[in-house]
Amino acid sequence: YRAEGKEGILTTQVTVKAYDEDKKSINFSDLLDSLIVSEYQMEPNLWEVSHD
Repeated sequence: YRAEGKEGILTTQVTVKAYDEDKKSINFSDLLDSLIVSEYQMEPNLWEVSHD
């Protein structure tokens, strides 16, 4: 799956949308405990996390 987030302009809160392979919305918070990060890329105000 792919998860993308963008930091709020005046806060450090990050809003995240995550989708499974069928592009259905999923609750990213439910995945945090088991998330295995294989790639982490930082861009201005954007971050991306992906794994197999």
